[in-house]
Amino acid sequence: MFTDIQDILGKQVTYQRPFILRSYHNLQVHSRNRRLQGGVIQPTQNPGPRNPGKATIFPVWKVGRATTAAEMFFEPLEISISDGSVLAPGRQGTGLSRRGTSTLSGTGATRRPRVQTVLLTDSGLGRINNPAQEALNELRSTLRSHQRIDVFVSIGTARPREPPKRRKTFIRSIRRSFEEAGDPNAAHEVLQTAAEAGDFSYFRLNSENGLEGMQMDEWVPSGSGENSGARTIERMENAFDRWAALPASVTLLQNCARELVMLRRARSRNLARWERYATGRFYVCPEANCQYDREKMWNDRDEFQAHLAAIHPQSQLDPNRDCVGGNWVYKSRATDLE
Repeated sequence: MFTDIQDILGKQVTYQRPFILRSYHNLQVHSRNRRLQGGVIQPTQNPGPRNPGKATIFPVWKVGRATTAAEMFFEPLEISISDGSVLAPGRQGTGLSRRGTSTLSGTGATRRPRVQTVLLTDSGLGRINNPAQEALNELRSTLRSHQRIDVFVSIGTARPREPPKRRKTFIRSIRRSFEEAGDPNAAHEVLQTAAEAGDFSYFRLNSENGLEGMQMDEWVPSGSGENSGARTIERMENAFDRWAALPASVTLLQNCARELVMLRRARSRNLARWERYATGRFYVCPEANCQYDREKMWNDRDEFQAHLAAIHPQSQLDPNRDCVGGNWVYKSRATDLE
């Protein structure tokens, strides 16, 4: 998920930049210049990732809250990136906040550590409103030399090419400028060119002008009652049904589904690929003399075993017992039913 991050110092917002919220680690700090080949890292020209590091430990509601905090519509989310805790209302813009306690050795006194917080907002302005190009760069930063992109699917929002024309007011003029700034077609054109040059399939599922005349904040009827937004939702559903029934759309969806199913079947026949896909498992090398200090992370079993064979041929490590760096933990169905 993509959002904008603003650093705060005192009561001043210092600068704003795009930020990726990940459910996986991307520790490829030097991936701009290095890649893995046969267990050995080699030079590469792939761009480095944004804010590389470990997975962001936010629950999904905080991710949704941050990535939908569109300026002029919702307040930004103030948060500590280190632990994902949301500060109390009214603390926005205060910069360094005091939370938690620790004991001062030998005194019995306690102190509260100072934690740097940031503001997270929707990245709706500029090309990241369509995050396809950012996602492509992220993929390229994590791919190894023997890996490639097969299929890239981009799902649009039926955003009209031209914002609806209404009587101008100051607020509407500002909102119109926001809508124009977030035009998704620039990123779409970049992906089209990249797909042709990179020999991968690219599917853009979108109905241009499918919601022509709809405002970004339209919600009819308003309020929080049982029928809140019912007419707006019905309008969106009808627009999608019309698009999906078009012969060109039917062909597009069938071709996209066919390629995705083929890839899933191929992945299920490869234990290393399926393990990574289904569990997010990755491997780390605990050998004391391993030369890859900050890059000791391998995305699947085959890559890690290639590393052991190339760099530590005498190693007695058991990948399943000694080298699992982490994987997703799923709730059991019994737990969900409790």
